[in-house]
Amino acid sequence: MSTKQELDSRLAKHRGNLERVSIESVKIDGGLLLRMGVRWASGALLLALAAVVWSGSAAPAQSVYPARPNDANAVYLTRQDFGARGDGVADDSDALQQAIDKAQETVHHGIVFVPEGRYRLTRTIHVWAGIRLIGYGASRPVMVLAANTPGFQDGVDTDMLWFTDERTPEGRAPEGRPIADASEFTFFSAVSNIDFEIGEGNPAAVAVRFNVAQHSFVAHANFHLGSARAALEHVGNQAFDIHVEGGQYGIVTGKTSPAWQFLLMDSSFEGQKVAAISTHEAGMTLVRDSFADTPVAVEIPPGEVEQLYGRDLTMRNISEAVLKLGDAENVRNEITLENVACERVGPFVAAQGSRDRLPVAGV
Repeated sequence: MSTKQELDSRLAKHRGNLERVSIESVKIDGGLLLRMGVRWASGALLLALAAVVWSGSAAPAQSVYPARPNDANAVYLTRQDFGARGDGVADDSDALQQAIDKAQETVHHGIVFVPEGRYRLTRTIHVWAGIRLIGYGASRPVMVLAANTPGFQDGVDTDMLWFTDERTPEGRAPEGRPIADASEFTFFSAVSNIDFEIGEGNPAAVAVRFNVAQHSFVAHANFHLGSARAALEHVGNQAFDIHVEGGQYGIVTGKTSPAWQFLLMDSSFEGQKVAAISTHEAGMTLVRDSFADTPVAVEIPPGEVEQLYGRDLTMRNISEAVLKLGDAENVRNEITLENVACERVGPFVAAQGSRDRLPVAGV
């Protein structure tokens, strides 16, 4: 049985209890709406039909790796080896950077295991190419940026973790040039089973800059952003099981470093002030993701285009538009959305810089 047939069958059982929720199938190609199908369901039925059930808040931090992994080639962020405290009060920036440097010096590309705890950071940590940070313990470790941390109020390079290219001598680029960002040659980098918490008063802060290439990922992470800029910026390859609460944006990105699509699966966004995702030319691919309590689910900046694909998505309390196009007339837009469950949404598609709504209504 196809997905559409299954939904129709389940809807038929609830025909007497229908309210204002819609499931859309939309394709936009070259700025033109080609196809749209609508089904109506009750608010209670929405949760049964949605591929990802929205809980109303970020998912609890259940550790994927409750026991300490044993790896003779890995580096472990411990108090004994690096002076890490993990109490949320002491500054663990130096300890974490030293552990990452140690991994790069010994195995070049390798793993840093981070035990359960709260690790307060006060500056950007550089994660060299091919290094993976993996948390373990009964609860996930948390990277904490305390309220009003100096240096995270404005400007650029305000990331908690910055995944970079290969490490330069002594962590500096020649002739004082900035450290090189991750690129199309940055493989195997990752962060997994680690949460992030950003206190108020850090409006320029980004939890993770992740401009990487193949075999890299962000996974099993909750982001509590407060008023911070975003959870992820300049993304690459894939992310899954991430849950973002608050912030101005959840994800902000442009074209990926290898110039192919970014995949986001089984993730959720809630309470962003501007938009859950701001993207252009990233080949943004969304599968089983949820969006709630934000003006816009997916925003394409003014004058920009995107190759967007979404399937089995859930939208709840989206006040302005599910999708806001940057250039509605540009034929380089390639947008396909299938099986999108909506509850209390504004117009499904809107155009940037215009008061006119495109003729695709969410309700």
